[in-house]
Amino acid sequence: MQAGEPIDIEALNGLRQKMKSGQPLILKDALGYDKLSGGELIHPTRRLPSHTLLFFIKAMKLALPVYLPVFSLPVLLFYPRSLIKKPLDTVQRVLSGVLRSSVFLAMYCTLGLGSMSALRSLGFTYNDVGSMAHLVFAMSGFLGGMMALLEKKSRRIELALFVFSKALEAQWNKLVMQKWIKPIRNGEVLIFMWAFGIVTHCYTRHQHMLRPTYTALLCKFLDTEKRHKFYTLPRIVSDQILSLRNSSTNLLQLNSRKNDNK
Repeated sequence: MQAGEPIDIEALNGLRQKMKSGQPLILKDALGYDKLSGGELIHPTRRLPSHTLLFFIKAMKLALPVYLPVFSLPVLLFYPRSLIKKPLDTVQRVLSGVLRSSVFLAMYCTLGLGSMSALRSLGFTYNDVGSMAHLVFAMSGFLGGMMALLEKKSRRIELALFVFSKALEAQWNKLVMQKWIKPIRNGEVLIFMWAFGIVTHCYTRHQHMLRPTYTALLCKFLDTEKRHKFYTLPRIVSDQILSLRNSSTNLLQLNSRKNDNK
């Protein structure tokens, strides 16, 4: 619709007839959708406020089962002692994280989709603004993305890393599909390497911004000796530490020899 392309009238009418709430209009013009109200195609038979509320409730019901294992399983696997020593605090912390993240995801989806209907009602349609109608997606994505402020700082950087990797993948697929670039064998592997390089950069330089569970996993599988603490130091400081370490080793050896002579 935002590109002025015709829609599949038969398929859309078939879905609309199956709706349980009210009787939606029968669409007859594959290009006449911009003449309808903003929400007629996105949420027919419902006004935007009621649709938004019902959508949020449904999103919360779907989000809670998603985040419950995300927050509870790491505690059971990596911090089982906390359940024994401080069971109430641990359970409260898990439930708080589940609720916070569920509200974020539900609000993200609700605003992201609901704002498209609102923006179309304000005139951001192909008939009114032409190719500029594509800005609806950017504006809706921005409004939904703002809901990341509901999360803690550590969760925000995780979300940013996840979305960044998906954005790279989507952009790569778009360039290939539009034939702007020729597909490279294993090109998606290069994209993954780039995205994972960003993750490991955050691990070595900004560990305080990541959740302890994720840093523990990265350390367990990729950094068992915790060498990142040394690698992240400036070069000149690293050289000084090496020099001091060698000097202290030599001094200890000298003292031990003196003691042996005595």
